[in-house]
Amino acid sequence: MKKLIVHIGYPKTATTSLQLNLFTKLYKDNEIEYLNHLNKKSELFGNLYCGNIIKYITGIDNDIKYSKELIAIKESNKKCFVISNENISFFCENFSWAYYNNNARFNAAKIKEVFEGIFEEIKIIITLRSQITLIPSFYIQQYHHITQINNSFSNPKLWFEENFINNDNLIFNYSQLLNSYLEHFDESDLIILLYEDFKHDIASIIKPLSEILNIDQSIVRKNLSNKNYNVTISTKDGKKMTDNITISYKIRHLLRKNIYLFLPVRVKKVLKSFYDAMIEPILPKKNIKFTSIEINSNIISENDIVCIFNKKNTPLHDKFKLDVTKLIKYKYLKID
Repeated sequence: MKKLIVHIGYPKTATTSLQLNLFTKLYKDNEIEYLNHLNKKSELFGNLYCGNIIKYITGIDNDIKYSKELIAIKESNKKCFVISNENISFFCENFSWAYYNNNARFNAAKIKEVFEGIFEEIKIIITLRSQITLIPSFYIQQYHHITQINNSFSNPKLWFEENFINNDNLIFNYSQLLNSYLEHFDESDLIILLYEDFKHDIASIIKPLSEILNIDQSIVRKNLSNKNYNVTISTKDGKKMTDNITISYKIRHLLRKNIYLFLPVRVKKVLKSFYDAMIEPILPKKNIKFTSIEINSNIISENDIVCIFNKKNTPLHDKFKLDVTKLIKYKYLKID
């Protein structure tokens, strides 16, 4: 019986730790087939690609052809396949890095549509993090994407007010996303992990991962004990450092801003494919160091975040049976 495990994120919820420490290691030990969403060879993934499938699922390209990827997956004799891509939790059709909605909840239907004829069992891993710490961390990680679309959002308060105040279709509305997956999958197919448990209760992470991967708990524990993390850097005065930018990132931004906008879709796809195949591999991989910027994200009020999400997080306990003590301790919920 073939099983597919889809880890959808959210971003900034120990995704890198799961990918590098667990899934890559299990692939190298021949325990799983780790599907490659990059669509270029990488020692971190297996040899089967799923990049076009991910583009379709997330609405990046609703017309993209992905049948070759599906055929290769179907013909593989592996029993357990893993996809880990946090974009599935927040990318959607017409996605913008500066202006958000929660339409990624519709990606659940596409996962079911694409894979149900190939896999007898599909499990969804969803990792959550208190919005109080996730939102500032997400802003810092994506700062360059955000400000290239709207430079005024270099002020995090303006970015927060635009996207989170009086927005009925709210990104990081966990209960709404989980409900959308329940429309297409059984409750037993959803594995909900809390980011905070990676630090404070690792056993509650290890047990469900061991069960769905059919791997001994000691192996999962050993792999997750490795120190491969994507951590936001803090300065001594409490400010946060954005990520550096690569030369490739700069070139891609210039192409999107000055060339791709004015080209027909087919021509744009040809140029992007040429860039990925011929230009990207020869560019220096070093970061342009001077682009790191210190940001005081504390001007996004914790109380504002609590007011927005406290009621929306209530179903995490009432419906999805997450430990209410933890939800309060980790600040998903505030009890007056």
